[in-house]
Amino acid sequence: MWLVGGKWNVAKDERISNANPLQLIIAYKVLTYEGIQYLSRSSFAIFVTLKSTGAVTFGCSDVLNVRLSHKADDEARDSTRLGILFAMFGLGCLIGPLISDSFVSMKRPRSIHGACVIAFAVLSMGFAGMGLSRSFHSVCISTVIRGCGSSVLWINSTLLLQVK
Repeated sequence: MWLVGGKWNVAKDERISNANPLQLIIAYKVLTYEGIQYLSRSSFAIFVTLKSTGAVTFGCSDVLNVRLSHKADDEARDSTRLGILFAMFGLGCLIGPLISDSFVSMKRPRSIHGACVIAFAVLSMGFAGMGLSRSFHSVCISTVIRGCGSSVLWINSTLLLQVK
């Protein structure tokens, strides 16, 4: 940060300067409330919400991969199946943005928003497919679909925050 030019200084917040745990909790509540108030008055609050809801799905899906890779009668290959699921997710993360890139333009923010909406639908289809799958192969295909939706949502929701 020392390379950043201009005159600036870091604001000191007296509410959190005390190391008392109760004071930290109170400061956290106050700052969270102030953040919610700020977002409720801003024009880009929906984009922040879009980004955060996408992030919630990204974390829980890894736990699902661990569960879906487990087979009671073949525990020795659980780690192999987990690696395959992560590879399938990576394949989806590669395919999704390559497909959506031809439809999205930074000059048309509505196209980016549309890509996010479609990505939520694709992500939902991937999760539904994972839940309804009866074989590991269908779980892999659903994971590729989920990866497509996840990566398009992640990339385009970030673009929306930058454009707005």
